[in-house]
Amino acid sequence: MNFQSIGSLFVSLSLLVMACSSSKPATDTLSLTETRWVLVDVQGQPVKSSGTDRDASIQFTDADHKVTGSTGCNRMFGTYELPDAGKIKFVGIGSTKMACPDMSTESAFVKALEQTNAYSISGNELQLKNDQTLVARLQAQASN
Repeated sequence: MNFQSIGSLFVSLSLLVMACSSSKPATDTLSLTETRWVLVDVQGQPVKSSGTDRDASIQFTDADHKVTGSTGCNRMFGTYELPDAGKIKFVGIGSTKMACPDMSTESAFVKALEQTNAYSISGNELQLKNDQTLVARLQAQASN
């Protein structure tokens, strides 16, 4: 075997290895479940973040379809259903009953959850919708 043949063989093998490597496209989209989603705006109004676990947020578990989180004042809990792709229904949402100086975020967030029947995830953003109308926007928070 001469030097030119060895070079051609090496190039061919390199191309073959690259062609066989995973060509799965990279995706930045997060899963609905096992992510902490922090409320950014609700009913078109921005929500201030304190950067603590008291921020209005929501988490979905996959196995038992439970939803937990914070309304910005109280702890929230319930279940959810995914009847079809891109559709969601919150069921039996309840919360603790602490009084806080400003309950406006809590009221708007709970109302948004009651109105929600659809969702979409793009990158690190979760949008809760009533049909095509955006009712709340949340961002994924990095795990500690």
